[in-house]
Amino acid sequence: MRRDSFIPAVIVALAGLVFGSRAAMSKDPRTATTTVPVQVVVTVEANHGKEVPAVSREDVLVYQGRERDEVKDWIPLQGDRARLELFVLLDDASRANLGAQLEDLRKFVLAQPPTTAIGLGYMRNGVVDIVDRFTTDHNKVAETVRIPLGELGATANPYLSIVDLIKRWPTDPIGHQVLMNRWPDIPVRHEILVVSDGIDRVGGTGIANPYVDQAIVEAQRAGVIIYTIYATA
Repeated sequence: MRRDSFIPAVIVALAGLVFGSRAAMSKDPRTATTTVPVQVVVTVEANHGKEVPAVSREDVLVYQGRERDEVKDWIPLQGDRARLELFVLLDDASRANLGAQLEDLRKFVLAQPPTTAIGLGYMRNGVVDIVDRFTTDHNKVAETVRIPLGELGATANPYLSIVDLIKRWPTDPIGHQVLMNRWPDIPVRHEILVVSDGIDRVGGTGIANPYVDQAIVEAQRAGVIIYTIYATA
């Protein structure tokens, strides 16, 4: 998803994360303005092959309109800097045969580093039933994962559920605060892993679906990155 900033800024890139600030000076001192810090999540991918090249601060170009902004810093969010709140969002209307893949999902949860706090919830009737708030106890989350209810889970509108989760983003005094205490100088990234067929049976499947647009706007506004895995309903 693309996030546009309408504020001139000095960008501080955290290789995953970009933030910064600058006083935007006008030729007319009466119109001089001061801006607030800006942060953006950046994903670096290989242009050819699988090897991701090293990226330095000088390699990053940021423009506000036609004006180039200064990149203040670029810090890879890896190792102890890779603080992340990852919410696993399952569609409760998915077929029960998804259960065959649940062991893979549990292994994925258990494989996450201690810098990742994980939450778990199920989409149902356009909202989210939050089962686990963010915690660094990955074993607890893995044990909580269950088979979707299938038809009993009702027909979900996945996009309304995503919006509901973003607006009710859970804060957990254990998971969230552990990340804040261990790595106080690095912001926490927010991501959602959605397992669903992605079909909205309320707003339709056309490009004019308003719920899709709403989910995109809310995710951009909140700085949430969303990944998806297809599951048959």
